[in-house]
Amino acid sequence: MDSRRLAHWSKLAERRRRRARSGLGAMPPWLWSALAGVALFAALAHYLGAFDKAAVDPFAATNLWVAATVALHVVVVFGAPFRLYWRRDSGLLGRLALPGDSLFGLALRRTALATALAALPCAMALSAFGIWANWEVAARHAALLAVAVAWAALAGPALALLAGAIISSEKTAQLLDSVGGEFQAPKTTWLGMFPGLGATALALALIAAGNWPVGDVVTHVGNPLYLFAPAAAVPVALFLWTWRRAPAVMSAALLEVSALDRERLAHVDLTRPSLLERGFGRMVLSEQGCRVYEKDARLMRRRYPIPYFVGLVGMVAMWIVAAVNPASILTWAFVLAAGSSAYGVVMARRRYAPPIEHPQFLRTLAITPADVSRAKRAHTALWFAVYVVAGLVPVALRLV
Repeated sequence: MDSRRLAHWSKLAERRRRRARSGLGAMPPWLWSALAGVALFAALAHYLGAFDKAAVDPFAATNLWVAATVALHVVVVFGAPFRLYWRRDSGLLGRLALPGDSLFGLALRRTALATALAALPCAMALSAFGIWANWEVAARHAALLAVAVAWAALAGPALALLAGAIISSEKTAQLLDSVGGEFQAPKTTWLGMFPGLGATALALALIAAGNWPVGDVVTHVGNPLYLFAPAAAVPVALFLWTWRRAPAVMSAALLEVSALDRERLAHVDLTRPSLLERGFGRMVLSEQGCRVYEKDARLMRRRYPIPYFVGLVGMVAMWIVAAVNPASILTWAFVLAAGSSAYGVVMARRRYAPPIEHPQFLRTLAITPADVSRAKRAHTALWFAVYVVAGLVPVALRLV
């Protein structure tokens, strides 16, 4: 079975799940993406003087567009491990006798769709620069968008496959165990570290080129070729290398990573809640609620390490924005806070679903539904307090 056939069955299952939803959840993803494009286009039109000639600020328009492009495509890069290893059908696919290139091809198709949904709002908004500025400025923004698309579509799955190859390699595991000694990080750390490095490189490249689209002949690092040549070559090189390795690596990586869910459920004592999580839970919850709360903390940290890394990076980024105090401080703060908030909502939903929670088992325990709900809400509240509110405090103090 090739990747095209696998993608057909995957899309069919996704359409059936979407039909079962109600309200806004039933809207197709492309419609959400198009609505985001309309909103971004309107915001850029405002800064470019479409509604008020006295409000023309091309630098603010570029900063907003770059911030939106960074946020959307960084999320795609971070989501690469989920599209390769942690979808609903990953456990089933890992147990089937499927060739590695077909499995990797399926992941590439999923990544291409996610990249298209991220790039659509940015591409729709480019016309605002052409209409109210000039088409050369729009073309320069399009060059930045091409770099972002290359990193999201090519480097993301390549880095995720590299992390999976390390996890599934016994020789590599033995080498790392000998180097790490008694301090052993969870295997899933690799699934967060490599996409994190890729996302950071993408964000730095786009931010470094932020003054070039508005007409400057050089970027913050000098000649644009010094920036765009490696920015475009690195994801292509990573992809070509992993494409050759995919047939031999992908099947074993998918089986090993998807099997870690059961390992996490069996060894939850290996990962503990942080001191802040334990203190907050014991302060606001009952004893029964703390049992659910700390169980969720253990499983979430082992099952989903990437969001915790992203949340910390977002909080530090907001502090950096407050320290630098750029002219577009509100734009950057809003985009960073919105990204952390979106991750917080996704994490809140995951606390109610397997493998974090099994409702049929939970109902057999002597824990009231009210205690369970309060435990889930406490986790979400702590996420927003640490990664969103704490990040925005220095920005608010700077603006006062």
